[in-house]
Amino acid sequence: MKVLFYPILVLLLAFSFAISGTIKGVVKDADSGSPLIGANVVLKTTTMGAATDEDGFFMLENVPDGKWTLAVSYLGYKDYSTTLTVGSKTVSLEIKMIPSAFKEAK
Repeated sequence: MKVLFYPILVLLLAFSFAISGTIKGVVKDADSGSPLIGANVVLKTTTMGAATDEDGFFMLENVPDGKWTLAVSYLGYKDYSTTLTVGSKTVSLEIKMIPSAFKEAK
């Protein structure tokens, strides 16, 4: 019985770690190319998310294999979303956020 238990356990553990990937990228202003610090980056329908650092970079690790919607928001900019497929490799993105027009209250 022990002879079968350990190989099966090893295979299950290896399989569970192999089916996840990483999403990383940078969020910038579409007009100036400046990094947006503190932009919110989330995978919809999950609890996975991150805020961009001082260079506009973010990273989401251990993303399960599958098709996901990535959403980015930042005050003063139009929301951004894209659908992407994550496997066991890293998905790299450059996201250019468009400033939103607003009117001042009189």
